[in-house]
Amino acid sequence: IGLMVKRTQGTPTQYKYLVSQGDAKEFQLNRYFALRLGTDGQLIGSIRGVNGEGNTATVQVDSGPTIDEWSHVVMTRGGGKLSLFIDGVQVGSVNDNAGALNLGTHDIHVGESSFAQADGSPAYRFSGELRDIAFYGVALSTEQVIAAQENPQAPEVLETLEALYR
Repeated sequence: IGLMVKRTQGTPTQYKYLVSQGDAKEFQLNRYFALRLGTDGQLIGSIRGVNGEGNTATVQVDSGPTIDEWSHVVMTRGGGKLSLFIDGVQVGSVNDNAGALNLGTHDIHVGESSFAQADGSPAYRFSGELRDIAFYGVALSTEQVIAAQENPQAPEVLETLEALYR
């Protein structure tokens, strides 16, 4: 997943989701992926696969996208790693033991969490702007992440591009 992010506020008081998709049941996400900002503004990427029961890979870095500037944020999953990039630089990586991620027909949520609050309204909405949200069919290499930063349809990544939302 790659996207352009522009934060327009300081430190959030709760999680702010950039993009997510999940199987939500009674406020528990059984299978999901999420790219979000934490309560200290840090960037967090998580995946929980069909193995469920705590098999979650989460990578968290101390900083996130710069306030009032566009940043290119990417989360990749491949080679047994879940990694985060900001502006073409890998900023974090963890071992990925989450198992297969089969979300079927669950909706992709942009700028909010994949589960609703008790009243049905969206949860953990992002304050800022998002654009060029790209989903790739394979984990991008560092060189491909850099190319996608300039153009999400760059020749280096075009064959792997599954969907692009501007």
